[in-house]
Amino acid sequence: MTSLKMFWDCIFSPRLVKIYGNGPVERLYEPKTFEKWGDQVINSLYVIWKIGVYTSPFLVGMLYQRGYFEPDGLITLTKLVTSVGVILVVSFCIRGMGRAENPTYTRFLATLQSAQKDLSPSIKQQLNMYDFEFKAWPVEYKSTVEHSDSNPKALSVPKQLTFPQCLLQIPYRIIAYFAIHTFGIRLIYPGTIGILQMVLGKKTFSFYILESWIQTFDFKNGT
Repeated sequence: MTSLKMFWDCIFSPRLVKIYGNGPVERLYEPKTFEKWGDQVINSLYVIWKIGVYTSPFLVGMLYQRGYFEPDGLITLTKLVTSVGVILVVSFCIRGMGRAENPTYTRFLATLQSAQKDLSPSIKQQLNMYDFEFKAWPVEYKSTVEHSDSNPKALSVPKQLTFPQCLLQIPYRIIAYFAIHTFGIRLIYPGTIGILQMVLGKKTFSFYILESWIQTFDFKNGT
């Protein structure tokens, strides 16, 4: 019987890709049906959300023209957002249930949690047998020493703007903030685009990439 804590831990735990080993132990991770269904729904909603972010300037204008920012339209949008939110929560729960019922995944998660508490050489060796989302890898180095420069460089202080100039800058700052935090940062770093990551994650596109990862790990010791 799956414990409530295990179920909760599996809801937001990282995606497992492969288990390394010798002979039949080495294999790609096969998610259970519930985990597969939950992942498909979550990824689909994620793609829809990202498309909405990229097209938000046009989408907001279209919704405004059709009256969705009026009281009746806002009620419709609220119902839509609530429905999508319920579907997303249920999908996370279904995925967590599928992972919690999978012994292979629970062993990986136990190893990962042990490494996050104390990354000893033996635990790290066990964790190296799994290929998973790198963002969940335990922190191995953390600087706590403040480094000071004996000859600090003089800082240039920007010229103070007058009050009318500040007022004129407000629209430009709002537009710049919106652009940078929506599509700007993703254009600078294309690898952060979720849609691109999802496409590369599909079996059709990622087979050769995944095979290269495996060969690098097995024959070149991950170097």
